[in-house]
Amino acid sequence: METLLLVPTAMERDRVKSGLKDRGAWQEGSGQTTIQLCGFGIAAAAAVSSRLIATHRPSRVVLAGIAGAFEPDAFKPDAFEPGALGKHGTEYATVGLSCRVGAAYWFGDVLCDGIGVGEGSDHVSAGELGWPHHVPENGGSVISDRLKLELPTGVDGRHDRRCLVTGCAASADQRMASVRAQRAQRVLRNSEPSQNSVAVAEDMEGFGVALACSIATVPLSIVRGISNIAGDRNHASWRIDEAIDSVVTELAALLGTG
Repeated sequence: METLLLVPTAMERDRVKSGLKDRGAWQEGSGQTTIQLCGFGIAAAAAVSSRLIATHRPSRVVLAGIAGAFEPDAFKPDAFEPGALGKHGTEYATVGLSCRVGAAYWFGDVLCDGIGVGEGSDHVSAGELGWPHHVPENGGSVISDRLKLELPTGVDGRHDRRCLVTGCAASADQRMASVRAQRAQRVLRNSEPSQNSVAVAEDMEGFGVALACSIATVPLSIVRGISNIAGDRNHASWRIDEAIDSVVTELAALLGTG
């Protein structure tokens, strides 16, 4: 299977390449995996990914890099489907799904946050306004705020409920992260088909790459290493090396199985 492995920044790419080489999972110029930069942010990621998909024509695309995790207490009970809450409220709805700093996770959905009207708690997404991100003129799926991702074979099924939220800017503080998480959970609850997905982490490229893959009808998987808690801008507390090493472990297992 020909895999196009996309990484947002040169820092992440170089560490991923080095880690995969050390594990014997990838060598420059050999095998069926091409590693390329997709660019930083949702706009660059969408445009560059479209070009790379057209150039390489892969069987699948994988996006890898770092991300920030939402804290479990960021959610309000009314953000979830009532049946998902159980007697323990949001703790029950998110049990086993929250992301640990330093670990890596696959995601079942990616959601676009920030495109629409307003900001903060008053923001209304494009999908909520009834304005899809893309409506194919010659048939095909209409693209709204949420796109489904492909989980690699053998990955724990719990990952399918984890949703990655893509914004144009990372959360500047805990309040911004909490508002984004709640806003994303509202969109997930009201989107069709309704699922008990949980917004667990934020990035800045996922939806852009997913949009390009959806238009090109190429399956996309996303794995992100959690380098920090969303809203924590003190880089001294970030664990980038550990997060990327966890990503490399996941990628090595994926590439080793074809």
